[in-house]
Order: sequence, then C-alpha cells, then structure tokens
Amino acid sequence: MNKSKSLYIIDGSSYIFRAYFGIRQFLSTSTGFPTNALYGFINMLQKVVKDEKPDYLCVAFDSKEKTFRHDIYPEYKANRDAPPEDLIKQFPYFEPLVAAYNIASVRVPGFEADDIIGTLALKGAKAGYRVVIVSGDKDMMQLVSPEVQMLDTMKNKWFGIKEVEEKFGVPPEKVIEVMGLMGDSSDHIPGVKGVGPKTATELIQKYGSIDELYKSIDEIEKKKLKQKLVQDKELALLSRKLVTIDTSMKLDCSLDDLKVRPSKNEDLKKLFSEFEFSSMLTGLEESDENSSEERKGIAESIKQNYETVLTEADFNKWIKKLKKNKIFALDLETTSLRPVKARAVGISFSCDAGEACYIPLAHSYLGVPDQLGVTWVFEKLKPLLEDPNIKKVGQNIKYDFIVLKNEGIHLQGIAFDTMLASYLLNPSSRGHNLDALALEHLSHTTIKYKDVVGTASKEIGFDAVDVERATEYAAEDSDVTWRLYEKLSV
Repeated sequence: MNKSKSLYIIDGSSYIFRAYFGIRQFLSTSTGFPTNALYGFINMLQKVVKDEKPDYLCVAFDSKEKTFRHDIYPEYKANRDAPPEDLIKQFPYFEPLVAAYNIASVRVPGFEADDIIGTLALKGAKAGYRVVIVSGDKDMMQLVSPEVQMLDTMKNKWFGIKEVEEKFGVPPEKVIEVMGLMGDSSDHIPGVKGVGPKTATELIQKYGSIDELYKSIDEIEKKKLKQKLVQDKELALLSRKLVTIDTSMKLDCSLDDLKVRPSKNEDLKKLFSEFEFSSMLTGLEESDENSSEERKGIAESIKQNYETVLTEADFNKWIKKLKKNKIFALDLETTSLRPVKARAVGISFSCDAGEACYIPLAHSYLGVPDQLGVTWVFEKLKPLLEDPNIKKVGQNIKYDFIVLKNEGIHLQGIAFDTMLASYLLNPSSRGHNLDALALEHLSHTTIKYKDVVGTASKEIGFDAVDVERATEYAAEDSDVTWRLYEKLSV
C-alpha cells in the first residue's frame, strides 16, 4: 500500500461553469475580453495545489463531441442552453492554463469528465493512493469509498461515506439506484415520472436495487406509485445506465504521468499578462537564480500564512491566541467606505508577523462556503473587543471603531494607529494609506482594493468577492498593519 501518496482529480468542466457563474463581477481585459471564469478557475487550481499539496494531480475535461450516453439516449442533456457567449470565448484557454501549471489534463472523445475521473479514481485506489475527487457534482458521490473522498473546494466541504449516506439516505454504491428512479432534470435524465428523491430513497432502502424492486413490484401497496413504476420501468433502467459512471476506460496516461511538477512560470506569465491579471503576475516567483537573489535583497520580504476561518474550532483557536498575546491588529471589510453607513462583511486579525486570519461574515454569491455569521461572531468577539486591557492596533482605526459601534460593540483598548503614526513621523508626506506605508517601510507591494472589487461600472461589493480572494486581501491588511506597528512603535 502507498498510503502516504495522494491523488487529486479535478472535475475541470464542472469547475469552469462554477467559476463563471460564481464570480458575479464581470472581469475583462482593457480590450473587453472576458476573464471571470479564467480568474475563478485559476484560483481553484491554486487553492488545491497550495492547500492540499497533492502528490499526483489531474484535471479531467468533457469530450467536445457527443458521448456514448447520447447514443443510448439522444435526449441526454438536450434541455441545456448553449453556454453564454462570453464564457465560450474563454474556453480555448483552460487547457493551456492547466498545461502552464504543468498539471496533467485528460480529455477523451466520446466520454465525459465523470468517466475519466471514475477510471482514474479506481486506478488510484487499487494502487493504494488516497484519492480525492475535486467536484461538487452529486453524480460523483457514487465513487466514494474508504479510499476515495470528494472535496467541494467552493463550499469547503468534504464527502466521505457518511456524508453521502446523509445526503442520499443510502451508501455510495446505491446512489445510482436512487438516481435511476428519481432521474436528474439537470441532465435531462427521465427516471420514473412522479417519483422524487424521498420516494426513490425509501424504495432503495427497502429493496436495495431497482432490479430487486421490480422483482417485488407486487408488494407495492400504493396503487398510483405501483402504476408509475410499472409504466416507466424501462426508463428507470435506462436512467440508471445513464447516471452510472464508467470506471473501466482505456486511458493513455499512467499514474506516474500525473505526478505534481513545478509550474512553467514563463508560460504562466504570458497568460497572466494576456489576461491582465496583475496581482497574479506579481505573485509569480521567478525561476532563475538571479531574480531569486534579487528578491533576497528586498528589505522586508513578507512570508505569509493566512487562514480563512469558517469553523467554530478555528474561530476559538484564534480567540485564544489573541487573548494570550494581549495586543493584536484588526481590520474590517465592509459594505461602504462611509463608516456610518457601513455594515461588516468580514474581519481580520494578526498578532504575529506573517500570520493572519480572515473571518468572512456576510459574503453572498453562488457557491459561497458556509460562514459563521455576523451575529454569532460579534457576540463572541464583544468581550475581547471591549476589553480595555487587551490592546488593539489598526490603520485608521477610527473607521473600525464606528463600524463596530454600528454592530453594537464599543471598541476599547485602542493602543496604536499606523496611519496617525505615519503622519506624526512625516506630516509632509502625501501617502499615509496602507499601500504607501507598506511600500515605504516594508518594501512590500500590497494587493490593491481595486484589483479585488474592480472599478467604475465593473465594481462589485466586497460581499460578492470570493472568500479565498477576500482572505488574501483582508488578512494581508491586518498582517501589514501589525508589521508596521512593530516597526513604527519602536
């Protein structure tokens, strides 16, 4: 067994659409070329590589041609509208992006990404790897086993056998039986007309399979239900066939072909430049030795370890840390630059250089992960924020004071404001904002607010910003504020 090795298989086709519809902001280049799906897709790839650190990684894509399921049932997925025009324009770039990251990608004519994923998952499990399917598609749950898990990165949710049983009411191997009866409207899979998830689950819980159900059809007491089942028997069997993922495809790639390798930074730089992703371009590490040495010469190279807080356990861990430190930096993300009208969207903390957390509170977009919530978080934070013996640091902390007051919290223990300190040290300077101070005192270029929310007609509220991207921006604010405090308070 090769238990220490992990194989992650990403449902690329599904994530393209989720990225497109999940980012409400219309991102585009200066020439008007749309880039929102590309941006979301890149963030997803980076999140998997950075957070999960897989040993083996692959991205699976749907066939561009019709699949064997269309041969079985010509109406398969016939109800789906054509993709939006601005998404179609982005299609040619996803596979080159994956290639630039030096990640293996697989597309097989006549097969869906599901079948590629199923085949690789089984292959990896048999080889003794810990297999993780990166997808939010319920169809994939039939593949879950002791060796195979599912991860929905957009909701930060894991699915093992227990979670599948909680969702479907049956173990993973019975999912195709339930779906065969209830059908799947999103894929135009008919199922038995009039049989929904609840009835389908109850029938499979009792009989174990569609085959056994029809062997015992005379036991069905409800006449209308029995009539529906008898009438649509062939559709039930057909639907089960359509939802069953093929795990025995012949693939040209081996598991060794899926090993994670260093990205091709020069290729990424070209693509990021073309898409005008300035913050991503800035974040790319140079591959040659000279540029590496150049970076070592930067006065204050900031190593970042930022955490998104989505669970009570992580929240309590940070509260304990802040209390123990007796002083910390904080920063609020809100709905408005005018504090009297602003409502909190999230809050970040730092009390150690390079370490920070962001607690999303009220982000709202398709696929947003579960958040702890404004009321619960501020109720728990109130004693800490109102404790005068625990000192607080901020950048223009008066703003945070007013917003917190709107939320029913009287911020006490204010010890240092980096903006005021900068003004006192150099009143003739025109730049006292965080971006300017970070560059001047830390030789660090921060993520700009406009790069996160956009500008002019394309600007979105911070609540519509992807939580992962929001963490990068907000946690950096607290981290930089803390570093400035350490430097300016000496």
